[in-house]
Amino acid sequence: MTKNVFGKGSRGGVPIVVATTMLLTGTAGAQTVTLNPTADGLPGAGVLQNIVNWGGQIALIFSLLALIAGGAMYGIGQMNGRTQGAHQGRQLAMGGAIGALITGVAPFVVNTLFASGVAGA
Repeated sequence: MTKNVFGKGSRGGVPIVVATTMLLTGTAGAQTVTLNPTADGLPGAGVLQNIVNWGGQIALIFSLLALIAGGAMYGIGQMNGRTQGAHQGRQLAMGGAIGALITGVAPFVVNTLFASGVAGA
């Protein structure tokens, strides 16, 4: 007798396999699903957009602070011969630069991936 991975006497795996097969082969009787994102009529859409904008602004402020602090740490560490401090400053400055890059490119990436997903459907 083979060991059942779903528990003693359980046949829980059979419905999962059948349901997965039906979904993959399209025999579940599903209708075509469409997606048209829009903010029209969405309660609080303006507030949500403001929150996203504020989040981006806060991310940019922290990125700038990381660049300034990292540059200062790097310069002071180099002048004083403290390689660990200089290394940490360089890492902090690079983190700030990467954070600003991600903040700026995030809307483009989301929109591009969504558009390519819609085009592929």
